[in-house]
Formats: sequence, structure tokens, C-alpha cells
Amino acid sequence: MIQSLSKPSSYETHSSIQKDLIRWGVPYIGKNLNNKSILELGAGTGLLTQELIKMHPKTLLATDIDINRILFAQKKGMKAEWDLINAWNPPLGEKYDALFSSSLLHWSPNPAQTLSKWKLLLTYGGEIHALLFIDKTLNELRQCGDHLSPVNWRSSKDWVKSFENAGLNVTSIKTERRKYNFQSALQLFQFLHKTGVTQKNKVDLKNLKKIIRDYNERFLLGNGVYSTWEFCYIRAYI
Repeated sequence: MIQSLSKPSSYETHSSIQKDLIRWGVPYIGKNLNNKSILELGAGTGLLTQELIKMHPKTLLATDIDINRILFAQKKGMKAEWDLINAWNPPLGEKYDALFSSSLLHWSPNPAQTLSKWKLLLTYGGEIHALLFIDKTLNELRQCGDHLSPVNWRSSKDWVKSFENAGLNVTSIKTERRKYNFQSALQLFQFLHKTGVTQKNKVDLKNLKKIIRDYNERFLLGNGVYSTWEFCYIRAYI
């Protein structure tokens, strides 16, 4: 699977787990960004953006690679500047006191390289705050079909190493594992699709039915099935 750009309204409506990640992580970020210039990468429809605004930054530039998500977020009237930027290859020039991302970094094809580029966007002593999903996320799905895994999941130790390889100093890392209930494996697949995760290589109907049947049999919980997601918050500085 690969991350695709789902319709903004679909993502906004169905991104309950992504919203949980933000609610869980915001207390670790802190509450005061007064007089700090902030850059948010992969802001999407502004789920984290609206929390950052409450922390009263001096400036806040929220960015995404999808113009439709930016337009959707702007219609919500949030007090932030918006720009179209590819998080894996951001333009250099302006520097910021802090860089934020949520539900983004685990998609990076080369984390150390990505973080090295992000580092160049920071002022001296500037910080990166990242909320992401790690290691055990969708573990059950991988057991039913490893080729269905949406990303190359990494452990918290792997991520610390990636930050350090990029020349960054990790000052805080928090993790929490949660299980979410779905009525069936089919509902889980629908959830992944509606929040922007689609298959890179098509699975034929026969194999898909087998995977769904296997998942339903192996991971029962009450009247449905469960899916594991592992949250992670990382703070690092130059």
C-alpha cells in the first residue's frame, strides 16, 4: 500500500485514530509557543494546526502537498498562513524556531535523509516535534498479508537512530500502544481507504476475500475484530 491523497472531507470525517494521536501527543508538546516561528509539514486539513494556534506562536506556516486539503483547511478559518510544500523536499531559505508534523514522518522513504532536510529549516537550537505511528501499528494486518502493510514500520529505537544520523539530539520520546475495534476486517479496510491509504498493487478479489476471512477468524474481539496502533512522540533539537 501507499499513502494516497483522499478527499479532504473524507479524511476529516474518518480520521478518528489520527485525531487520537494528536490529542495524546499535544500535552507532551507543551502549551506555550509565544514569539516562536512555527512550520508545520503535512498539515492536511489542519487537525494539528488548530492545536498549535492555541499555543500562540509568533507565526505559523502550515503546509501540505495537496492543494485540495489546504483549501479545505483554509475554509475552516484558522489563523495560519498556508503554502503548498513537499515535506520530503522542502524549499530552503526561511528558518523556523520549531517544526511540527503529525501522521507524516512514518511515510518517509528515507527518514534520516528527510530529517537532515528538515534540520536545515531550523534556527540554531530549533526543535522538531513529530507525532507518528510506529512498529506494532497494523500488526494484525501484516500477519494476514505482509504485502498489505502500508509502510515500512520502524521501532522507537530505529527512529532515535534516524534522528541521530541526521545530526539531531533527541530530548524526549514517548510511546503508547492502543487497540481499536472494528465491526469486521472489511470495515478496517474501508477505514484505511477513507483516511488515504490505498493498495499500490491490486489484490485480486479472491485473495482479498481470503485475507478478510483470515483476519476475521484470527483477531476476534467481542462482536468484531481489533487492530493495534502504536503512537509515538519525538522531540529533538539541533
